[in-house]
Amino acid sequence: MFIKVVKTIKKGDEFVDKKYLWTWSVWIGIMTFIYVFIYALLPAFATNVLWMTFVALPIFFGGGALVKEIPHYFCSAVAGVLWGWLMLQTAGFMTQAGINAALSLGFAVGFGTFLAIGIHMIPLGNTLLGKVTIVFGSAAMCFATGGENLVTVIGTLLGGLVLGAIFTVGGDLLQKYVFNKKAEDLEEVKA
Repeated sequence: MFIKVVKTIKKGDEFVDKKYLWTWSVWIGIMTFIYVFIYALLPAFATNVLWMTFVALPIFFGGGALVKEIPHYFCSAVAGVLWGWLMLQTAGFMTQAGINAALSLGFAVGFGTFLAIGIHMIPLGNTLLGKVTIVFGSAAMCFATGGENLVTVIGTLLGGLVLGAIFTVGGDLLQKYVFNKKAEDLEEVKA
């Protein structure tokens, strides 16, 4: 029978200290409070897109949460918003030309998605514009606003990425300076 030296959760090949996770959760909560408080004081708050911050976060974390990749995520997010706007404009143009609205929207979004994803995965995959997940997510954020307030949408997505970086850096600092733990410090011992 084995017990852990410290109460830990085994996640893959890593051991994660539960106390660390709770402490990091407090850090995330405090930083979220500060972010939302500041955002609520800005004119952008009136556009009702604060929630987009919390869409950018899981996209960033799902991609590994590497702070050095923030410029890649930001440039890709801007491209995604522009793709979303282009899809909406195309659908509107087709509808005004007399084509059925559902067919217009289906074509614009389907073909636009094909182009956006293909272009950002293949020729742009290894560039600042190669984060396909946020291209796709940002296009959806543009749809949610009907293609309006694009600067606010882009700024809010950037806010989500910056908040994700703050979470990550804070977590790294907690591990290094508060908990002084590494995976090899949390060994299993025989009972």
